[in-house]
Amino acid sequence: MLRISRLTDYAFILLAELAEAEEGEVLSGSTLAERTPLPLPTVRKVLKKLGQEGLLESHQGAHGGYALTRSADEVSVTEVISAMEGPIAVTTCTDADEVCEIEEACPTSESWKVINEAIRATLDELTLADLHGPDTETVQAALSRAGSSGSAPSPGGRSPDDPPRRSNP
Repeated sequence: MLRISRLTDYAFILLAELAEAEEGEVLSGSTLAERTPLPLPTVRKVLKKLGQEGLLESHQGAHGGYALTRSADEVSVTEVISAMEGPIAVTTCTDADEVCEIEEACPTSESWKVINEAIRATLDELTLADLHGPDTETVQAALSRAGSSGSAPSPGGRSPDDPPRRSNP
C-alpha cells in the first residue's frame, strides 16, 4: 500500500501550525505539543528531523523555538515527504539510491518510472499552503495545474482518444 508514515503525517500537522505563526514568531516544541494532538517526544523528534533537512530553523534561548525557513507556499509536499522518508519511489527501480537486480529484464520498470514521475510531479505542484485550510479547493486547483502542465496523467493514464481497453474473458 502506498502510504506516508505517521511521522510524515505529523510533520504536516506541525508545519501547518508553524505556518499560522506571525511573521518572526517562533514556536517551542512544548507550544506545538499543546496546540496539536501530538505528544511532546514525538513533536521533538519530528522538529529535529525537519530542522536537519532545512525546512525549519531553530532559535535558542528562553524564548526560542522553531520557524519555517520559507513561506508555506514555497514548501512543496514533495520536500516534506522527502525530508521525512527519503526520495519518493513507488518501486525499487524508481529509487536512484537503490539497485534493482532484475531491472534490465523487468517488463514493467519503465512504466513504474513514468508512474513515479507523475506522482512526484503532482506532489511538486502541491504546497504546504495548499494543504492547510478547511476546504480542498486549493488542493483541487494544484492538481489541475499538475494535470494541465502535462506532468501528471489523467485518471487511468488514458486520453479520450485512446481506444477502449479489451476486457479479459
